[in-house]
Amino acid sequence: MHVGRSALGCVVAGWDGFVALRRGVCRAFWVLLLVVGLHGSQVRAFGPPAGRPNVLIFLTDDQRYDEVDFMPFVVDELKKRGTVFVHAFVSNPVCCPVRASLLAGGFYSQKTGVLTNAAPNGGVWTFHEDNTLPTRLQRAGYRTALIGKYLNGYLSYAASRQNNIPPGWSDFYGTASNNWEQWQIVIGSTGPDAPGSAPLTWVREYPSRYFGRTARSLIGRYVREGRPFFMVVAFTAPHTPAIPSREDRDDEVYNEFATGGNFVYRGRGWGEADVSDKPLHIRQAAQGWWNGDPDYYPPGAEFLPGHRTPDDLVAHRIQSLLSVDREIRQTCELLEKLGILDDTVIVFTSDHGYLLGEHRIFMKRYPYEEAIRVPLIIRAPGGVHRYVDHLVQMDLDLPNTVLDYAGLRPFRGTDGLSLRPLIEARPLRRWREWLYFESYAPPFVDWFAIRDFRWKYVEYATGERELYDLETDPYELENRASDESLATLVRELARRLAPLKGLHIRIPLSQFPEGNRRVMPLPDAYVGQPYRFQFKAEGGRPPYRWSIPRPQRVPGLTLDRQTGLLAGVPEQAFGYNFDLIVEDSSQSPVHGGPQRYIRRFRLVVRP
Repeated sequence: MHVGRSALGCVVAGWDGFVALRRGVCRAFWVLLLVVGLHGSQVRAFGPPAGRPNVLIFLTDDQRYDEVDFMPFVVDELKKRGTVFVHAFVSNPVCCPVRASLLAGGFYSQKTGVLTNAAPNGGVWTFHEDNTLPTRLQRAGYRTALIGKYLNGYLSYAASRQNNIPPGWSDFYGTASNNWEQWQIVIGSTGPDAPGSAPLTWVREYPSRYFGRTARSLIGRYVREGRPFFMVVAFTAPHTPAIPSREDRDDEVYNEFATGGNFVYRGRGWGEADVSDKPLHIRQAAQGWWNGDPDYYPPGAEFLPGHRTPDDLVAHRIQSLLSVDREIRQTCELLEKLGILDDTVIVFTSDHGYLLGEHRIFMKRYPYEEAIRVPLIIRAPGGVHRYVDHLVQMDLDLPNTVLDYAGLRPFRGTDGLSLRPLIEARPLRRWREWLYFESYAPPFVDWFAIRDFRWKYVEYATGERELYDLETDPYELENRASDESLATLVRELARRLAPLKGLHIRIPLSQFPEGNRRVMPLPDAYVGQPYRFQFKAEGGRPPYRWSIPRPQRVPGLTLDRQTGLLAGVPEQAFGYNFDLIVEDSSQSPVHGGPQRYIRRFRLVVRP
C-alpha cells in the first residue's frame, strides 16, 4: 500500500455515530427522491446535448486531504459512487497560483506568470485572461459560471478598473474576500472575447449558503435553456477564521470534538520535537512555537474569539465544512430532480492543503504532504467507483479532463493530463511516475521539489535540501539529504529536478535574516569605497536579463544587465530599497513572454 492511503480514512473518536445518522437521512432521502422521480410527472430530464456533459466543480479553500471524511454527503454520495484519487496534489500550494493554473488550462506557475498571491509576482494582476478554460468552453457553446472566490487581490483590482470582469463567464459572481459575515462581490457576465464591467456589491449572508443558493438558481436557468454548463463553486471554507454557520447539528459536533486534543492532525508531525534537520527558515519559526498559530494569535495571548486552542481552530474548520457539505447535497438533489445528475461531471477538491502545527508550522506554501495534497473526487458519466493510486496534480490535470469531456483539444504546451481514462478505468499504456512542485513566496523561501511514491526531494533558493523516504517516514520527520548512503540517489534526483526549476534568485544563507524577509538585506556599502555584489539566478532558460526600475537605483552603482553584477562607488549614505527584476529567455505558451521574477532588496550605504 502506498503511503498516505490510510490517512484518507482517519476520523476521530465519536464521529461514527454522527456519520451513521447522516447516512441514514441521506439514504432515506434518495429512496424517496427515486420514488418521486418514478411516479411524479413534474420531473423532466433536460440534460446537455449527447456527449457533452455538464461540469460542476466544488472547490474549497485551504482544505486538507484528510478533512474530507468529516463531510457526510461527500463521503456517502460522492466518495462511495465516484472515483477517488488517493494521491492528488497541487503543483504550487498557494491559493492564487493554483486557481490560475486551473483556469489557464493546466500550466505550472512558471508558465502562467502567477507565482504567488500578491504583486509583483502574482495575484490577479499577473493573470492573463484572454485565452482560458472558460473562454474556450464558452466559445464551444457552454454556459460558464464562477461563483465565489476568484483570484487573490480581485476586490482591489475590481475597484480600480472599469473592465473588472474577466472574459469567458456567462455568469460571474466573483469575490476574493475571506470575510464570513459581510463581504463584497462583483456580479455580471462577459463573452469570450472581451472583459465586462460591474460595480462591487455588499453581501450579508453566510458565504457557503450564498454560493450554493446562487449555483442552484443558475443551474435551473441553464437547464431550461437546454445548454451544457461549466460551473465553479469556490467556497470560502475552511479558510481561517473558519466561522461555523451554526446550523443543523454543528454545535453538537463542536461540543463533541472540541476537547481532549484528539484530532487526527495531532497524530502526525504536529509540534515536531526536533527540527534541527529542517531548513533554516523553519528552524527560525520553530523558536516561537507555543502550540498555537503565530500568524493569527500573538504569543502569550488567547486565541481569537471562538479559537481558544489549536483544537478549537480545527473544530471550526470541520464545522465550516459541514455547511459546504449541505450546499453540495442540496445542489446534487437539484441535479437529480432535474434529471441531469447522470449527465454531469461532479468534482470535489480543494485549492491546496494546510499545515496545522506539523513541523511547528501553521501555513500552506511548504513542500510537506499536508500542504501539497488535496482531496479529489470525481463522479462522472461512464465513471467507475474505485480508488486510484496514480499520481495526479489537480490544478494541471483537471482542466485537461474538463476539455476531454467537452470534446475539445487541450491547450498547447499544457503540463497536465486528462484523468478521464482513470475515471473510466481504461487500460493505460503508461502514466507519470513522479510529480514536480514549485513555490515562490517571499517572505518565505522559494523551493522546488519532485516526488514519486517513495521519495520526495526538495531544493531551496538558499541551497538547502530535503529528502524524505515516504514509505518509512510518511510524516517527513527525518531529512536524509545528508545521508552518505543515499548520495547517489540525491545526485540523481537533483539531476532530474534541475531542468524543471522555474526562474528564481538564489539567496545565500549568509544573507538570510532572522526577522522580516520581505526585503532581503545585502552586505553594507560605504560612501566612496568600491562595492561589488554578484546576484545569481537559477532555473528557467538562460541567458538572463537583469534590471532595477530607474527611480529605485542606488546613486553611484550600476547593474550589469547580462551578468547581474551590482558594482560601483556609492555616492551618499542612505538605506536603499529596490526591486531586482530578472527575466529568462523562455517563451510561455500562456502569454508568449519570458519567465519573470522580482525580489526586493535593501542596501545600506554607510558614511
